[in-house]
Amino acid sequence: MDPKTHAGDWPEVLDQADRVLRARLGEDASDGDETLHSIAMMLGMACRNAAEGDLYQATVPLAYCETLAQRL
Repeated sequence: MDPKTHAGDWPEVLDQADRVLRARLGEDASDGDETLHSIAMMLGMACRNAAEGDLYQATVPLAYCETLAQRL
């Protein structure tokens, strides 16, 4: 996903990423991949923080997402 398509609207970018990940997890509920579920949880937190206008606080769960993604 290209953030430029949302003209820098980071809450929208994060929301879109959250929807894509949750859709993927929903397609294969038997996946059992704890790492992806943890990333989804952290991404959800980042979305909520961004929606509240706190982009700085949204970076904290995104940093965890990055760390978790390294396990994939």
